[in-house]
Amino acid sequence: MTTALQTGAFSKRITAVDLVTLAVFAAIYRACWYFWHALNFVFPFNQLLAVFFMVFFTMAAVVIIRKPIAPILFAIGAMTINLVIQGEMLGATLVYFTWGLLPGLYLYLREKAGADPYINILDMGICSLILAIVWGITNLAIVFPVFFGVAFTPFSFLLMLMALGAVVGTIGGVLGTMLGNKIKGLIN
Repeated sequence: MTTALQTGAFSKRITAVDLVTLAVFAAIYRACWYFWHALNFVFPFNQLLAVFFMVFFTMAAVVIIRKPIAPILFAIGAMTINLVIQGEMLGATLVYFTWGLLPGLYLYLREKAGADPYINILDMGICSLILAIVWGITNLAIVFPVFFGVAFTPFSFLLMLMALGAVVGTIGGVLGTMLGNKIKGLIN
């Protein structure tokens, strides 16, 4: 019997170990939430830590699990924890659930092209950049103004924050990739 996670574009089976790994990294990401919120006095620049940790822990989990659906499940897991613990707005949570879609698609396309993106630092750097850009668009340009009533003006300031977030997120993703590969090496 096959499930939705075993068919179509994401045909690699998700195991219980994969789900536990995702849950552990999502919980660690959530624990870091307190760190960047302790720095709210430098808002919105504390959000650079938010994107760093999101991409860092996503990429660490992705290279351990090595399946294109991992960033999608990570985002859903992390934001579900956020919804339950913090009481995040449901609309914002639903937007956040989309964070892993484009990175997962990128990993899938790289696999279909015959590459092993999980061991290639360039592929994981590109995947990290995609996630950081998606994070910036959804969080800074959609969720903050629409759900939280915080608009970043002038528009050039928003673009600067998103560009900084893309750089910081990519650095976080590359570091997360290196950590994930070290952990994967210890497991195997």
